[in-house]
Amino acid sequence: MWFHTGVPVDSLRESLGEELFKICYEEDEHILGVIGGTLKDFLNSFTTLLKQSGHSQEAGKKDRLEDASILCLEKDQDFLNVYYFFPKKITSLILSGIIKAAAHILYESEVEVMLMPPCFHNDCTEFANQPYLLYSIQVKSAKPSLSPCKPQSSLVIPASVFCKTFPFHFMFDKDMSVLQIGNGIRRLLTRREFQAKPNFEEYFEILTPKVSCTFSGIMTMLNMQFTVRVRRWDNTDMKSSMVRDFL
Repeated sequence: MWFHTGVPVDSLRESLGEELFKICYEEDEHILGVIGGTLKDFLNSFTTLLKQSGHSQEAGKKDRLEDASILCLEKDQDFLNVYYFFPKKITSLILSGIIKAAAHILYESEVEVMLMPPCFHNDCTEFANQPYLLYSIQVKSAKPSLSPCKPQSSLVIPASVFCKTFPFHFMFDKDMSVLQIGNGIRRLLTRREFQAKPNFEEYFEILTPKVSCTFSGIMTMLNMQFTVRVRRWDNTDMKSSMVRDFL
């Protein structure tokens, strides 16, 4: 038996997403209500919710690198771009409705969500080699902020002070060349001299999440906690390693 409701498929998917979020909110209001202060914060925390759901477990069963993840970037004051990397079929069908419901229930905002066609993906070269869906969010109306953010004056910190204050940090560029390293990590490298702009993989190994060791690969999981192994060397041979968590 076949029924035709006359409702557009996109509207039906959106409604399903909204209803699903409402059900989840009724059950877990104490969690969803404190995830982030803005819709952008909420969406950038959504990857954690995906990993706790059954959808992300599919990748582990098939021994693949890809886990679904979401990255929300602010395009301008009233527009957000949401990148859904390695999208799972079920979630992608209802994500627009989830976003609309979250904006309305959590932040008293009305938004319009559009799934952008593939031709718009070329605008972001950093993700050119990663499969993703791009959603454009326009904020139609929002609850006035009680304490609007004020621009902060810039403060220049010498690299030596920064490295002492944050001993377990490192910085690298788009070519995965290490530009700066904290004093704590530097001590872990033992006797091997730190060369100018070495390659990331020469000193570090990403254990989790399972991403390709490229700049674009790391960007797809930017909101996740990374577990990184620091390679320790003795003269020219790798002697041992230590595991550190980096946010």
